[in-house]
Amino acid sequence: MYCRGKGGGGSGNDEESKGENLKLKEALGSAIVSDKPNVKWEDVAGLDQAKELMKEVAILPTKFPQFFVGKRTP
Repeated sequence: MYCRGKGGGGSGNDEESKGENLKLKEALGSAIVSDKPNVKWEDVAGLDQAKELMKEVAILPTKFPQFFVGKRTP
């Protein structure tokens, strides 16, 4: 007997899994921003420490990859 995936269930389990995957894909797709909004750091009120951390973690390695080599790999 050949079983695919977890649980060894029949086609009903597989159909249910496909439906859940589709719902998850739709939910994630709606959460992803594909347009580039015109928002600047100054537009975000407060959260100064969070903004600085975001700059250090995401923006600096992108702009200056030469500084993030070896043990400093992002």
